[in-house]
Amino acid sequence: MKLLLHVLNISLLIVSGPVLAKTLNIPLKLESGFIEQVVRAQIFPGKNASLRLNDDGSGCQFIELSKPKVKTINKSLKVRLKTKIRVGRLVGNQQCIFLVKWNGFIDLYHDAAISSDGKKIKIIVKKSEVLTQQLKRDNLADTIWQGIKAQLYPKLQSLIIDLQDPIDNLKNVLPYVVAQENSQVFQKAIDSIVVTTVNIENYGVLLGMQVNIPKLVPVAKTPAHKLSDTELMMLEQKLDAIDAFTTFTLKQFLQPSLSENIRISLLSVLFDLRYEIVRILAVSESHESDPVRRLFLSTWGKISPILRQISSQSNDQVLALRVLSFVTASDALASLDQYGPELGLDVSVNGLRRLARLLNSDISIDPIERDENEDPQLRESLGLSQVLQESENEWNESWLDYFIKPATATTKLPENLKEKLNNWVPKKKELNRYLPMVKKVLAAVSQTQLDKQKLDFEVRKIYRNLVYATAWQESCWKQFANIKGFRRPVNSYSGDVGVMQINPRVWRGFYNIHQLKWDIVYNANAGAEILMHYMTRYVMKNKEHIKTGKMENLARATYSGYNGGPSQYTRYRKKNISGKLRKIDRAFYKKYKAVRDKGSMSVKSCYVGI
Repeated sequence: MKLLLHVLNISLLIVSGPVLAKTLNIPLKLESGFIEQVVRAQIFPGKNASLRLNDDGSGCQFIELSKPKVKTINKSLKVRLKTKIRVGRLVGNQQCIFLVKWNGFIDLYHDAAISSDGKKIKIIVKKSEVLTQQLKRDNLADTIWQGIKAQLYPKLQSLIIDLQDPIDNLKNVLPYVVAQENSQVFQKAIDSIVVTTVNIENYGVLLGMQVNIPKLVPVAKTPAHKLSDTELMMLEQKLDAIDAFTTFTLKQFLQPSLSENIRISLLSVLFDLRYEIVRILAVSESHESDPVRRLFLSTWGKISPILRQISSQSNDQVLALRVLSFVTASDALASLDQYGPELGLDVSVNGLRRLARLLNSDISIDPIERDENEDPQLRESLGLSQVLQESENEWNESWLDYFIKPATATTKLPENLKEKLNNWVPKKKELNRYLPMVKKVLAAVSQTQLDKQKLDFEVRKIYRNLVYATAWQESCWKQFANIKGFRRPVNSYSGDVGVMQINPRVWRGFYNIHQLKWDIVYNANAGAEILMHYMTRYVMKNKEHIKTGKMENLARATYSGYNGGPSQYTRYRKKNISGKLRKIDRAFYKKYKAVRDKGSMSVKSCYVGI
């Protein structure tokens, strides 16, 4: 129960007037699903969320109420209980002779009321109905129920939602989500919070809370300007913290029991967040609207409905409690932004850490700590293979077989190929040797992905050409460049690295960052995996090639997603995009057609004039 209420402290939709307002009216929403979990936890702790009344212990006489379902109807909370009524006698030691053997439902209708101290909500039974399995009234069962319902009513009347802990926890969280100049004033104001109204709405119970707020200090807006190195570092730290916080949060729910659709939806939010972080950091000027706050709010606007869906489908009560609680908390911060421009909603690193610990209180885990290593849970959630392990030998046949299955491979790479490519920045006269070797790597990693999928011949051909064209578009098939006499990974202005230009910020946890930079085979394999993921899980699943009537749009759409994030896979055919993005998509398609029509070695055109 404490877990259930622990995070409600920040479930605030602040509706108020100007900055000088003395009173804030704070609606607090308790949805039906949340209340159902409270009912189960407090009243029906038995197997299948059950409770037995009038049980003589023989198995012949009892009323069993189970599996409560809560919904609202006509301004009442209705709790429907699956019901078994047995009235009988044990004959001998084994057999029951039943006078009544009835299965159906009991509907209980409730009001909600505020306690005298204004910090608790009481659920009060006002009437009940007995229904058959066909949901019709049943006089006999109703007669029996009327005789014993007094045993249940006191238990139901004890159902209380205590808001004291949420209010106390609010005092610990609030200073870290508002501007520093107002945090102490706002923290003191929380001491005056009380529940003043309660109403039953179509989604559940709506509480009206009041906080008396002294005069706040207006938060000054910073005009757009070129960021100093210190400001850029602080921005980067906050964005990294949001990424780590979101990753930590999603990992609490990325369980094997999730459906693929929900899992992919959660990961899509994470990728879109990370792609947007890359775009924000690529701009050296600040924005008049706080990009950190905007990014946090938009991300949680996408995550909240997905977590609600998880809650509605889960049979795991603990998971459901966490989902319902955390969604309420995260949604509240978005609502708090309605008062944000004056109050100064500030998504700080410590604030994110405290919010995450409302979900998982294990202090041995820092929820905003960044990890540059591969995370098996993240890879598994994306349907990727197990973490690749480096062979003790630089390149041997058994390691190579991971990439090329002997039954399907048409070429065999030399044992020293990886070592050679990882120490080579080719000169123009070496391209005729260098490019065929890279082609073998790209062919190998493509085949590895194709071996895992059941795709028809045409799609497999499109995918192979897609891998070649993407590596051409991204790096001209180069893993390294000569920078001031030193071999360095090919690196874009936005931080993408290697032959497939994998962005470490976007793919942190899914791949080893060091190997992405310094291992061409590892980088190529990562790019091939990502392309296959986008093509099968987004483009083909959403029938992009069928909607547009062109099979080759599988490649165009996949690359748009690869370049801009999963939500951007239709970008290549949209009209309302920037000229820069349109140029990128057209350049890719030109390369793809060259690979399709003239072969993969068309990449040589990259080096004309060198």
